[in-house]
Amino acid sequence: MENKKLQIISVWEGKLAFKGLQSLVKKYFNDGYSVDYLFYLENHKKSEDIPVRKDVNHFTKKDFSFFGKFKNTAITTIINQPADKKQIITVEPSSKWIKKLIKHSQLVNFGMESEELITFDIAFLDATVTTEKLFQHVNKYIIKIQ
Repeated sequence: MENKKLQIISVWEGKLAFKGLQSLVKKYFNDGYSVDYLFYLENHKKSEDIPVRKDVNHFTKKDFSFFGKFKNTAITTIINQPADKKQIITVEPSSKWIKKLIKHSQLVNFGMESEELITFDIAFLDATVTTEKLFQHVNKYIIKIQ
């Protein structure tokens, strides 16, 4: 059986928040999953904070053209993979740049339903919107569709 591939998208909030995110990913997506991280940086100068790893990428508003298309070929390659190969879990969808990324992506995307946020392919309605709850829902959903 092939590993399920997940792309976690979030705003970069620092190394401590990243460790917490990794801990939740291990808890819910440890066995049978290959997980990559894609972080949006509000300030491109903070890129030195992000760990240099094969499974971690980042982007800034400078990676978009004037018309809102991606200029960064590495990110374009990630989001244009066939939908049956990888899914996106959006942890922090309130950033307009993450919204643009999702809009241009070919991947199936998961997120929490909210009136002020973008519409996801698969959205979970829950009054307590937390990353852990989102991961719980996505894990259950993926297991059920196997």
